Amino acid sequence: MFKIKDLNSNSKKISLIAKIIDIKPERHVKSKKGADLRVAEVKVADETGAIILNAWGSLIDELDIGNIIKIENGYVSTYMNKLFLNIGRYSRYSIIDPNSPEANFPINDNLIHEPEISNIGKNVPSEFIKIKDLNNNSRGINVKFKVIRKDEPRIVQTRYGPKSVCEFLIGDETGCILLSLWEDDIYEISLNNYFELTGGYTNKFRDVLKLNKGKFGTIKNISREDAGFVEVNESNNLSSG
Repeated sequence: MFKIKDLNSNSKKISLIAKIIDIKPERHVKSKKGADLRVAEVKVADETGAIILNAWGSLIDELDIGNIIKIENGYVSTYMNKLFLNIGRYSRYSIIDPNSPEANFPINDNLIHEPEISNIGKNVPSEFIKIKDLNNNSRGINVKFKVIRKDEPRIVQTRYGPKSVCEFLIGDETGCILLSLWEDDIYEISLNNYFELTGGYTNKFRDVLKLNKGKFGTIKNISREDAGFVEVNESNNLSSG
């Protein structure tokens, strides 16, 4: 069972128990597909600290201030250099009896905060990690890379209709990996240039490890000096199996 103070930007498969101490008014956002989505920021805390839980859709209606929530298989994401707790597709959650033994913990008001990546936990990874350190199902990835290959974009059928997808081989001095980009994101990067990705994630498709930008990720062009390396180590290809 995790404690909030131990979370960091690479935390996944999180199980924790926390008390809901604040719920901000919900707001409406548009998905990339144009769907109207409801989201609310829910501050949860235990005896070690606090973090914002992103609550989407009907989950908002199930939560009240003072509830004790138990989350299993959650994960952490990053946005604007802050950490957010998330309940994903494969997560489970429940509101537990406040009188149960597992709900018996104090809330230290002095530790209630919205932690930044730079100051939460004792084993916090550096803000940017190296390609060689990526593994399956990593989230909140910040990485600097050079584009060394671009495949031809292709059209695939999704549940939202036909979409364009393109794969790039990108890397740094420690290794390389396939990066999948969709639709307009395809045109954000170009061959032989340097970029940084923040808030990305990895997954495996047909047993091939890939890096993804995701809904909340960002990519921006950087200089070679900012990247901190010149050539890519193509001999350590994480997507080659």
